[in-house]
Amino acid sequence: MKAFIKRTLFLLLILTTVLIILDLLSMTGPFRTPIAKLTGSESYISENVGADEIRPFIEKAAGADKTTVLFLGDSVCRQLFNRQQENAPGISMIGSNAAITPAGQYILAKTYIDAHPDTSDIFLFMRPDSLTKTFDTDYGYQYTVMPFAETGTIGELDPDTIEAMEKVYGKPFMNPVIVRMIDRSGPDRKLYLNLLKEYSTPYEPDPPLALADRYIGKIKALCDEKGIRLHLHPCPAFESGRDEDERLRADYEISELSRWFPDYFEEIVYYPDEESYDGVHFDRDLVKDEYILRVIRECYGSFLLAESGRISLADLYPGLYR
Repeated sequence: MKAFIKRTLFLLLILTTVLIILDLLSMTGPFRTPIAKLTGSESYISENVGADEIRPFIEKAAGADKTTVLFLGDSVCRQLFNRQQENAPGISMIGSNAAITPAGQYILAKTYIDAHPDTSDIFLFMRPDSLTKTFDTDYGYQYTVMPFAETGTIGELDPDTIEAMEKVYGKPFMNPVIVRMIDRSGPDRKLYLNLLKEYSTPYEPDPPLALADRYIGKIKALCDEKGIRLHLHPCPAFESGRDEDERLRADYEISELSRWFPDYFEEIVYYPDEESYDGVHFDRDLVKDEYILRVIRECYGSFLLAESGRISLADLYPGLYR
């Protein structure tokens, strides 16, 4: 019996060692993709997802350049503005993704302000439902934990926000070392994200816009302290989402945001569903410069025109008003 137990323990030790080696190899360049394919986790390490998507925006915000104006927002903001970066040398276009939540937008804004002492304006372009995003079990870990833990910027969030995230994602899994392991390994990310979705529950602030109130409020407080003008405007939307936007209006009207930006819902411009591929973003076949500049003019021309202390679209986008 003792011999059997010894052999069993020895085999378990070998198996554990092999699994550890395979796990470490799954994070390593030449072995990462083959092991991901072998374990059916290739889609979990696809490029431009999660930390790989957001990290460049954090680095751009922190980079020293001559810009004095920041454009932030969700993926519709990115679709509209980021492609215009070369036409607007005085503006840093950092439209990212709604999944980073308003807390992530705050980190980007603070990172930019810290690196750009001459900042004059911050424009935040977000759809109404983007204002409601929180720490969920679908995209939250990849977009709110991974990029900010890996870049050391997650510490900009309030302690009770970190605690709320730990309740959803587990405190050990917010450690930067563990985060990088999960980020690099397809099998680890697949296992963790599936367990997270199965056994955890999202953070649900009450009222629904509490997280937006807090972190857009923190952007506002920082802007007020630094003498920076803050602007919040809605992204263009599509007719199929009009009813949902109206439902969100009730939550907005009892939020702090409505006090600071009372005209937000009145500014929404709706486009035909045929011009969208998913009800949120513009159809990829339509997203050409002429079309996008027309949308920008229709949605934002009234307040981005040359005025005292405002930005001139005519200067930013040559030929826009010809």
